[in-house]
Amino acid sequence: MHELRSNTTTGSSPPVLAWVESLRPAATAAVCAALIAIVAAADSLTPFDLRLFILYFFPIAIAGWGKGTPAGLLCAFASGLAWSVANYLANPLPDDLRVLFWNIPAMFLSFLAVAYLIGMVRRMRDELLALAMNDPLTGLLNRRGFEQRAADLMDLLRRNPGPLAMVYLDVDNFKAVNDARGHSGGDDLLRAVGRALAKRTRRSDVAARVGGDEFAVLLNGADETAAAKFCRDLQALLLAADPLDRGRISVSIGAACFDAPPSGIEEFMEQANRLMFETKRGGKSGTTVRKVAIEA
Repeated sequence: MHELRSNTTTGSSPPVLAWVESLRPAATAAVCAALIAIVAAADSLTPFDLRLFILYFFPIAIAGWGKGTPAGLLCAFASGLAWSVANYLANPLPDDLRVLFWNIPAMFLSFLAVAYLIGMVRRMRDELLALAMNDPLTGLLNRRGFEQRAADLMDLLRRNPGPLAMVYLDVDNFKAVNDARGHSGGDDLLRAVGRALAKRTRRSDVAARVGGDEFAVLLNGADETAAAKFCRDLQALLLAADPLDRGRISVSIGAACFDAPPSGIEEFMEQANRLMFETKRGGKSGTTVRKVAIEA
């Protein structure tokens, strides 16, 4: 089974930032240590009047953006030490020692402030992306987040072929629930469906609320048998839920199974949506699972 990791940050970043975000912790530490050593060596060999301290901001930015504020602060502290040693080697002691008592703390604080600000901007960016990619009511992905994660998975499966299935479900009689219980009752119903999907899906799957009362799940590595079992288990979870005080959750499900990913996510969702409507026409509260051939 192919593992799909969250890519809501790197997929939305410029290439350089995406590369920084993709580095493993050990690689980030190695890159930052090498840059600090190079800058410190150059700093120690240049005249004192030539200021190279700004170059230390590059490893600080890599650590802070790539691995967060703690890593950035650690890199800032290491940069401050390297700057202090480099300047001592270039100009051992100034005539007025009070200069050291100002310059060294000021440089450390400058490096630490930059590291903190970079980490804060990264956190704010991630929070904004999360808001843009997730549905606040159910905690699942929204349609935009689903399409991006699904595209990532489909790209992976084109390189390493394997089966997958698209499950599309619609809550039956949702308008009647809203009319009878109000919008709060409808929201409770949608949250219950979201909880069931979150409980039943795996890390390698992609689940989302893609419309008002419509949900989609991309099942990684699932053939017809696995897709049918997923739908049965999901129906059982929903029947056991009781968000409306003895109110039965009824959903119509369509599952389209493929041996390889289709050309685009729209085609994938359309096939599953068509099967869901077959279930609706057959009396609702059921599942239609079918293998779909990709047209050449």
